[in-house]
Amino acid sequence: MSRFRSLFRFHIRLTFKLIVLIVFLLLMGSTIFGWFCITKDFLLLGLAVIGVGVLLALISSRILLLPIGKLIVAMKNVAKGELGQTVNIQSGDEIGDLAKAFNQMTFHLRESIDHLQRNVEGRTRQLAETVEELNQTKISHQKILKDLKSTQRELEKVNHKLMEVDLTKLIFIGNTSHELKTPLTAIKANIDFIFSEKEGKLPDYLRFHLSVIQRNTNRIQMSIDRLLNLTRIKSGHLHLYREPIRLSAVVGGYIDETRSEDKHLSVEVDIPEDLFIYADKNGLHDIFTNLLSNACKFTSDGGQIKIIASQEDEYILHEIRDTGIGIPEDKIERIFDEFYQIDGKRGGTGLGLAITKRLVEEQDGKIWVESQIGKGSSFFFTLPRFKEDKDGRSTS
Repeated sequence: MSRFRSLFRFHIRLTFKLIVLIVFLLLMGSTIFGWFCITKDFLLLGLAVIGVGVLLALISSRILLLPIGKLIVAMKNVAKGELGQTVNIQSGDEIGDLAKAFNQMTFHLRESIDHLQRNVEGRTRQLAETVEELNQTKISHQKILKDLKSTQRELEKVNHKLMEVDLTKLIFIGNTSHELKTPLTAIKANIDFIFSEKEGKLPDYLRFHLSVIQRNTNRIQMSIDRLLNLTRIKSGHLHLYREPIRLSAVVGGYIDETRSEDKHLSVEVDIPEDLFIYADKNGLHDIFTNLLSNACKFTSDGGQIKIIASQEDEYILHEIRDTGIGIPEDKIERIFDEFYQIDGKRGGTGLGLAITKRLVEEQDGKIWVESQIGKGSSFFFTLPRFKEDKDGRSTS
């Protein structure tokens, strides 16, 4: 707009300069020809020339301002949003160039807005589709959640029934174990009495048969003890009395109790004499006998079993190592599950290791196993070491 104003002022100034120039020439002409007095005709002629100049200036201004006015009106219309607005100015000067530039600007602006509108419409459709998909997903999730809640209720019912069955099973196992333990204790006591030979020397031909009976009686008693331990653990009635125990003084008895007479196995013990643990005596007995029984069961004739114990900070680390068949890697994770057996052909209840794990953990310990097929297994477990304060009291 400043360019238009400058151009308009230039035309006005040029018109007035022409008028002044004409007047000046008239005066000079009158001077040259000795016209010292302005005649009536000459005055009329001057006024006519001035009028023509003014008229020319007005026409020129009108011609110049008309296209500018068109441009101004077109700009106002575009500002109102009428992007189809164009100006028709056919001239070869700057105003014509400006009109062409204005028309190109409105054309590109209209194209840009159309493109933007198409994009907005496309994105709006995509958003609507996405919202619809989300609504469908929400409906599906609500249905799944409803099904899950229904399934959860069914599982709770089944779990409640299973708990009732499990409780009934535990009661049955406990009662049966107690019923079996009473006559079994009598049988074992009588066999031990016969072996004591207090009523006379035992014939050699009976010693072998009685040894078989004694060994199998011990096995049955161990199985019953495991079942009783399971019922106590499950019912929360497992009571542990922890006391200081010198490990080297009790391990020998565990070995004799679990030694297999059908196999020739060498058992090596590496336990310091002054090593005391803080544990329940019966619980410690069951831990060792369960692990040693497994080592004897899965180690071939002529194999080796080694028992190692050492102090590790506030705990005693135990290791029972054998040269048996080993445990497959895919079964190690389940080795401590209840009723799980690696090889069902070798007998057993599948409870020994599960009970052992619970007994260790109930006494603030941990248990794990490392094994290689064909090379043997090593069962590790920790129990707190025995400590005394200055007054001789246990601080474990």
